Amino acid sequence: MIATLAFVGLAGMFMLIGHAYLRTASWPRRAPRLGIALWQALSGAVVACLMLACLSLILPGMSAAATMSEVLHACAVGLKQRYSSPEGAALSTAGVGLFLFLVLRLQAALWSNHRSARRSRRDHLARLALVARPDAGGVYSIDHQATAVYCLPKSRLGSGADAIVVTTGAREALTSKQLRLVLRHERAHLRSRHDRLVLRSRSLADALPWFPFFRAVREQIAELVELHADDAIAPQDRPELAGAIYRLAGGGTRIEPAASLSAARPAASIRVGRLVRPQVPLRRSGAALVMAAIAAIGVAPAALAIFPTGAFSHHCCERPGQAPLTAHGSEAPAHSALLAT
Repeated sequence: MIATLAFVGLAGMFMLIGHAYLRTASWPRRAPRLGIALWQALSGAVVACLMLACLSLILPGMSAAATMSEVLHACAVGLKQRYSSPEGAALSTAGVGLFLFLVLRLQAALWSNHRSARRSRRDHLARLALVARPDAGGVYSIDHQATAVYCLPKSRLGSGADAIVVTTGAREALTSKQLRLVLRHERAHLRSRHDRLVLRSRSLADALPWFPFFRAVREQIAELVELHADDAIAPQDRPELAGAIYRLAGGGTRIEPAASLSAARPAASIRVGRLVRPQVPLRRSGAALVMAAIAAIGVAPAALAIFPTGAFSHHCCERPGQAPLTAHGSEAPAHSALLAT
């Protein structure tokens, strides 16, 4: 149970860092790319810790390295010992159930969101083919009073092509320069594949709705990808882009499908304020600290899984009368013999 509690505690610490600190911090808006990476590291580490906690219930007292090697070699002795007592059998069964529950929830949410996004994009492109006027740059113009500019990334399997949709209402509301800047913003979304980041964060929130942390991940990722795309605009042109966002956000009717990334949403007011006021970039020392934190968070679950202490070592395959094995496979010192001498 020590390993299980350690993994659960580490997952709780990561969720607390994200929900209590990172969600309210101001620096991610100054460095959205690093903010996205840190949110991804935290969410991935939390999922890894939860799964490792379930595995530690199934086969307690085993490091991750020992677990992999011994399971591959069919360590039936350890499993037999685990199920020899009612308490051990109950904990192992609970671990198996929780592990399968997490895996199935995550897979189902990822598949459902991916299928929904792909179907929405396919249906929208089919309707666009009937009414839109494409140009050579992959931009589709449609006659609609809504002020909308949004992109439709190609499917994950690589079929089709990226598309950007512009309504006549948006063309009338924006100047030619503003329209060029908005299109540059949308192309930044397509280059960085922000749709995949948004899809993964939404899937985690759908799969694990009991944790407010994952809802915060979804909201923050949706906001930070827009700020990251805004950073593709040259500093001297950002006030002009702010004016374009303001005009697009006031267009009223929304026509974008669920699989799209819109130039006017979300967090339009935050983006306008950020574009109008010059942003102080994150210092190199601060950026280095964030990158070190990302690396540490990514390594932490694996490091805890192979932590070479007695609490995490495995003794299932010991022979009667044999001294316990250390983490390196050698026999532990016989303390009674040492005391006798």
